[in-house]
Amino acid sequence: MKNFKFTKPRGSHDIALVVEDAASGVRTSRLYDPQELYPLQSDRYYTDLPNLFVDVLDVVDGGSVREDSLEVGSAQASKAERAPSITLRTLTRRAQRSAADGSGNAQRFSDAKNLWNKMESHILSGVVTPDAQPITDVRKSKNWRKNQPMAQVRVNPQAYFVTNVFSRSNQQKDPLDVYCGLSAVFDALLEGLDDLAAADLLEMRTGIKDNLNFPAYAQISKALDDSNMLVFHNDESFAAWIREETKKKEYVYSGTPAVMHLPKAKPSIPGDDGPRADLDVEDGAKITVSNLANRIAPKAAKK
Repeated sequence: MKNFKFTKPRGSHDIALVVEDAASGVRTSRLYDPQELYPLQSDRYYTDLPNLFVDVLDVVDGGSVREDSLEVGSAQASKAERAPSITLRTLTRRAQRSAADGSGNAQRFSDAKNLWNKMESHILSGVVTPDAQPITDVRKSKNWRKNQPMAQVRVNPQAYFVTNVFSRSNQQKDPLDVYCGLSAVFDALLEGLDDLAAADLLEMRTGIKDNLNFPAYAQISKALDDSNMLVFHNDESFAAWIREETKKKEYVYSGTPAVMHLPKAKPSIPGDDGPRADLDVEDGAKITVSNLANRIAPKAAKK
């Protein structure tokens, strides 16, 4: 997975796309001049001309920064990385104005209309994965700090993130924590923190809201301080896991309490569906895991 940000070097009309490989930490930068920030040349898709908006989608989809990018560690690359940040949201607005300047000339490109929405739709189609398999093999050699295969995959903002499953001293009475969506994670972590203590979390949340740069599962695990965090992408898989584990009576019992963490307001994270009115619980409430399973995926009535 590659993290990215945008900067605007002082005294320049260029924009830099700065990409960091999450695994190696290697950074690569590329400068885009005004003609590469929209409008697109008419033959862009045939000649593969540089364009920041198309190129960043290539990066999100697993591609690399262009071969003509700035050399790692060069003076120009370092200058670009240290320059003031600018957001993708701002860049899409500028691009839309540039591509629809009212002149009636060839700079009016229909794909610049609602550019932010189109970027968001493409990126969310890759991260919102309601049908994905749950991530439950997160112990020993496959925890989030070691060799978990999903560690560097971008998070599904609609998932359940479940912590404190294995570390509780009293498995029957000590609660586990259930975060209903990524907005709930940030709301819970940021509560009561001052700006200095919350700086990294705020930067991560801004990266999602304004750059559509979703973090990896390993980053969320680290923020929640649980290297054995579980992830469920839908109600059915979460309820099925609860019912299976309560039968085993090893880590979870039918009466084990769960602290429910829900967004405190309208979700701030793109793709997050927000408060679950159907759960009929408030943020911070405790319910038993069996009760939770029956709320999110009621058992079919026997005929």
